[in-house]
Amino acid sequence: ASPGALAARPMMEQVPTQLLPLANRRVMLTGHRSSVAPRLGARLAERGARPLFMPTVSLEPLAETAYAPLDEALLRLPDYDVVCLPSADAVRALYDRTAALLGFNRQMISGMLAGVRLATLGNNAYLVKDLLGVSASVVPPESSLSGMANALEALGLARSGAKVLVLLPAYTGMAEPPSVTRFVAQLEATGATIVRVAVCIAAPTPLESAHVEIGLLLAGQGDAL
Repeated sequence: ASPGALAARPMMEQVPTQLLPLANRRVMLTGHRSSVAPRLGARLAERGARPLFMPTVSLEPLAETAYAPLDEALLRLPDYDVVCLPSADAVRALYDRTAALLGFNRQMISGMLAGVRLATLGNNAYLVKDLLGVSASVVPPESSLSGMANALEALGLARSGAKVLVLLPAYTGMAEPPSVTRFVAQLEATGATIVRVAVCIAAPTPLESAHVEIGLLLAGQGDAL
């Protein structure tokens, strides 16, 4: 577009807040920092809302000694038909541990992963390229765990005789989300050997850390959750 056309287009900053569609609405977002919550919060703010962040689940690093299964899996990456990275945390964990093994040499990291099929979801494909220096082989059109399982089965990467590495959180003090349980079961139903490795710890956020946000909700000062 020409500079004149851009100048003629109304900008969100030029619109009075009270005229925006979500003017002054308080919207509580419960996703953790590596979920879609920050991006959604930015979009809501553009429309006049006042996003409030209250993550209900915290994602924390594993103890150093607990990374042994992941490190072992990384040394055997060529053994797997595909490596599933369902979340941004899985992508970052793969980068962190691979980088630690290879002395944070970016060329060596991308070289190590060049022949490995990586499957991820949605915008995480950009993170894979940015951090790992390679492109994801599988990015299903349906950006969900079931969509990933369907795509892997359709491509023949999850089948009898195949070996699939799945990087997921270890859930502590909470039930595993049903979508995760169904995802793993769907992959296992293909006859593939599923190797599940923990990359971080998922645990409920302590209530005391969210007492301000909870107080707003109890007082009826939140418009949406």
